[in-house]
Amino acid sequence: MDESLKDCLDRVEKDVISAVCNGRISGRPFAEYANHAGVIFMGFDVLIQLLQVNRLMRDDDPGDENVLSDYEADAILSMMREVSSVMSHRVEDMASWAKKRFEEVEGKA
Repeated sequence: MDESLKDCLDRVEKDVISAVCNGRISGRPFAEYANHAGVIFMGFDVLIQLLQVNRLMRDDDPGDENVLSDYEADAILSMMREVSSVMSHRVEDMASWAKKRFEEVEGKA
């Protein structure tokens, strides 16, 4: 893939990342986001495994009362979808904040 196309997919611009790495912009928001994302993704990993095992159990014994109902499985997926949306919006907000700080540091504001 063309490098300029790859750059368009980045949420945080390379100049901003460089400014964070060089200490010109605070890295705290990025570290906090990474910490939150790590906890969320660990939970998602467990939930995905639970849903996969649940499907296997349902296929094996549809009458098993230990199997999640369709409502319960859908509630888990809906929660995961919503948390993913919130985290996506947070990274967009953080990228916008960082871009403004970068422009201030570089004298472009």
